[in-house]
Amino acid sequence: MASFADKLSNKADESTTITYKCDKCGECKRSFFIHLDQGKGDKYICSYLCSKEMHIDYGKDHWNDVINLSDFQHPTPPIYGKKYKHQFGVRVDMINTDRNIQVQEMYEEDKRIESLEQEMIDSSSDSEYYSD
Repeated sequence: MASFADKLSNKADESTTITYKCDKCGECKRSFFIHLDQGKGDKYICSYLCSKEMHIDYGKDHWNDVINLSDFQHPTPPIYGKKYKHQFGVRVDMINTDRNIQVQEMYEEDKRIESLEQEMIDSSSDSEYYSD
């Protein structure tokens, strides 16, 4: 990093920081996400977003040309969706009591409908049509 005096005298900054220019977006960054060598020189991709449509620019077999494959050897963990007891859980609102009353009425109506559905399943309508 150049000092303030060097900047005042227009002295050139001779830093040794290595940057990689992204082949997709053109930004220079200190690290790369993917390093490619397709025989036409090294190409760098800076991030996941830049690598999303690599098959269009580099062909479907672009993974054969990736040099840093060891960075991608880790298995990806499965991502499971959160499971809730109720799909749409509603919390009690301390300020809006009218809303709480309405939510409670909706909850009681759902319970009543569930019990009616269960009664329909339990009762056999076939017995009414068959006689001994």
